[in-house]
Amino acid sequence: MDNTVVNSTELLSLGVNLLLVIGLVFAAGWLYTRLRSPLSGGGRQINVVAHCSVGRNERMLLVEVAGQHLLVGATPAGIRTLFEFDSEMEIESVEPVSTQFAARLRAALGKAGT
Repeated sequence: MDNTVVNSTELLSLGVNLLLVIGLVFAAGWLYTRLRSPLSGGGRQINVVAHCSVGRNERMLLVEVAGQHLLVGATPAGIRTLFEFDSEMEIESVEPVSTQFAARLRAALGKAGT
C-alpha cells in the first residue's frame, strides 16, 4: 500500500486552483447571460406596458408593438389577442400594488390598534 503524505503547499495549491476554476465558471455564466439577448436595452421592439394576474396561471398583458397597443391573455395553453387599440394610448403612472397594499395594511393596523 502506498501511503502518500500531502504537505501544506500542495494543499494550498489545490485550494487556489479549485477557487480559480469556480471563479471561471461564475465568470462564464455571467458572460453568457450578458451576451445571450441581442435585443436587451434600447433595441426592444416589444414592450410590456402593464400586466394583471386574473388567475393562478392566467395573466392579461398590455403590450406595445411598433407603436400599437394590444391587450393579450396569457395562459399555460398559449397567448391570445383580446383587444387591439386603434388610437395612441396615454398611460398614466400608477402606484405599485405593493405600495398600495402596504398603505392599506398600515391603515388597518392603525384602526385595529386603537
